Amino acid sequence: MAFLDELRDRAADAMQVTGKKVEEVYGATKVKLQIADKQSAVRTLYRELGEIVYENSKKDEPDFDAVEDKIAEIDLAFDAIEELKASERKIKNTVKCPACGEDVDKEANFCSKCGCEMSAE
Repeated sequence: MAFLDELRDRAADAMQVTGKKVEEVYGATKVKLQIADKQSAVRTLYRELGEIVYENSKKDEPDFDAVEDKIAEIDLAFDAIEELKASERKIKNTVKCPACGEDVDKEANFCSKCGCEMSAE
């Protein structure tokens, strides 16, 4: 009977670990999709900015406010992307390398991409 109890406990532990890992993968995937959506929006904003600049080049009095507004939209999108990437790093238990920007495991002493020493924070 003790064998079955131990087997049941081990199975329960394994299910718990698996459940946590599934949640981690789901969370990371969800954030990656949000990042991809924002990056797509940035590409659209760049195209729109180009159209505004082109149209302004044809005018006697260009509308620089429209250019500034579009640049502000792009900056906001980049800020949102950085927030999402920070959220992804938290889910994946990584930090950003200060030298190259690569995601590095929090426990690592050095960046696997550039070799930069990771400070203990």
